[in-house]
Amino acid sequence: MAIEQIDLELIHDNHYQARLIYHRKDIDDLAHSIETHGLLQVPPGRRIHDRVELAFGHLRKRAFLKLAKKDPKKWGKMPIDIRELSDEQMAMFALEENLKRRDISPLEIARAVDNYLNSFLKKTETEVAESLNMTKGNVSNMRRVLRLPDEVLQKIDEGRINFTQGRELLLLERLGNPKESMLSAIRGLRTPAMGYGHANTVEGMAASVHNQVSSHSQCRPLDKAFEGYRYDLIFDTRAAGCPECDKMIRTHPTKSITAHYCLDEMCWGAKQEVQREKVSAEAKARMEADILHRAAESVKENITQVIKMPDTPTKPKPKPLPVVADEAGIVEPLPCISCAKAEKCDRAYFHVADNGSDRLVCEEKVEAALEELKLPTVDIPKDILTLAREKAGTRSEVLDLNNICTTDSWRRQVQSGYTLLQGGAADELRYMGDPEECTERCTHGFHFGFDSKDNKGTVFFICTDTKCVAKKKSAWTRAKNAEGQARKKAEVKAVKEAIAQTTTLDRPRIKLIFLAQMDGLHTQRHYYGNERAKRPETWLWDKVSAGTAGIDRTRKKLFKAIDKLSDEALAQLVVEFMLYSITDKGDLGSYEIKATEPLEWMGIPLTVGEYCL
Repeated sequence: MAIEQIDLELIHDNHYQARLIYHRKDIDDLAHSIETHGLLQVPPGRRIHDRVELAFGHLRKRAFLKLAKKDPKKWGKMPIDIRELSDEQMAMFALEENLKRRDISPLEIARAVDNYLNSFLKKTETEVAESLNMTKGNVSNMRRVLRLPDEVLQKIDEGRINFTQGRELLLLERLGNPKESMLSAIRGLRTPAMGYGHANTVEGMAASVHNQVSSHSQCRPLDKAFEGYRYDLIFDTRAAGCPECDKMIRTHPTKSITAHYCLDEMCWGAKQEVQREKVSAEAKARMEADILHRAAESVKENITQVIKMPDTPTKPKPKPLPVVADEAGIVEPLPCISCAKAEKCDRAYFHVADNGSDRLVCEEKVEAALEELKLPTVDIPKDILTLAREKAGTRSEVLDLNNICTTDSWRRQVQSGYTLLQGGAADELRYMGDPEECTERCTHGFHFGFDSKDNKGTVFFICTDTKCVAKKKSAWTRAKNAEGQARKKAEVKAVKEAIAQTTTLDRPRIKLIFLAQMDGLHTQRHYYGNERAKRPETWLWDKVSAGTAGIDRTRKKLFKAIDKLSDEALAQLVVEFMLYSITDKGDLGSYEIKATEPLEWMGIPLTVGEYCL
């Protein structure tokens, strides 16, 4: 060990040194201190051929370089403590020097630790953690951040984001084109120049990362709350084992909420398809149940019509051959030939079940008979099933909403030739006079429907006879308009009578004025269908002097015209004006009578029935 004066040109940095940035102020301050007090601590180094490699003291070297520009003779050489140092010792010197710095950043520590472990492969993270008084997990997490793209690491070096925020970006490594996703997440943070975006905090970065994952074409939602408008999650992700799958990724839109996404589009799509098929099978099963019910009814009708017990004077008229319904609702005739004493059976064993199901039961024979028939596995005869299908008509055809919609968006519309009667946001049945005729009896256009992209089990009512739907809706509209017309005619007649009877403003008519001032149209600033009530001044001008041009309709002239009216005409005008302001100006189909009470005050009856069609 010997201190030697070495030319600055021959002094090289420790190649294990991870520090890349030396601030000018730090160099200036140290140069001033060395110039004033001299070099207080000589840094160690080792000789490599004709040059010297510093173990630490790189900032001191830069201070000497600054001083050498002022006085090369005095500061052209720097004292170095020359030692015999191994590569491992050099690396440890560099690491310990960096960790002692006050201005060292977490990223620089991570680079120093990673550089050391990459140089000495026999060393483990546990050993380094113990020597640096850290945990192994801390060392591992520091090194993971170094996997970020150089452009992202530069953002950390520049202070645009901090080290912990950078660690949040590692979640995007598993996406396609991760670098662009990471930079987009950084751009999603709020800055002084950009007043919107997520807060520039760790939680804000987590939210920005969530946005990148949720909008990435590769990711599929595993939570209903985060399916958005692009995807309809229908399968049970927990039952499918998605939360434990290695293709699952977790994000945190807020500190307290966790979202899950699948990175395997094909796997997610396959599970969706399985669920669609399941939903489709369930819907078809409901269809088959309806057909079986009709088939069973057909069987019962055929049996009761064909098999007749002979009538005799001495015996009462025999009952029809009994039938038995199993739990699935399938009705089968009970063949008495399966009973050992069929010829002697007086039907006394049979009765209707007490549970309200209308099932016929035989206290002693039915179980044995059903066992012999093997009822659950008996097929309905093809001819009976065909007959049932024919009776069911279009009701036997269940439609998948996904196959008849024009788009895949959240607001899907059915194709031309289909009408969505009910289900989802549709309720066309409310515009029909007899909706049960469609839902209960129609067999020439009505279909049950389901949505294979939905696991809620919503039943849709669909019609393929659009002309029939239009006809029924038109009939309903005509009926509603006729009812409204009747109400309006009755009210108009009563209003005319009230005006005609007016000779002075008696107490009932003064009460009418108060009512109109409180509830009149002038207090309600809105439209009434396609017609808007006239403004008060316009109405008065049209009544008093309709021929006056608009440019001449001043308020002063209006009151001059009113002054010309007689007392009786003036009183009638006021009553007509008040009644106009409270009567309905909406659509005819929804016409409401609103003048009933003031007309009752005046003793004028209001009868609607005589105007009904």
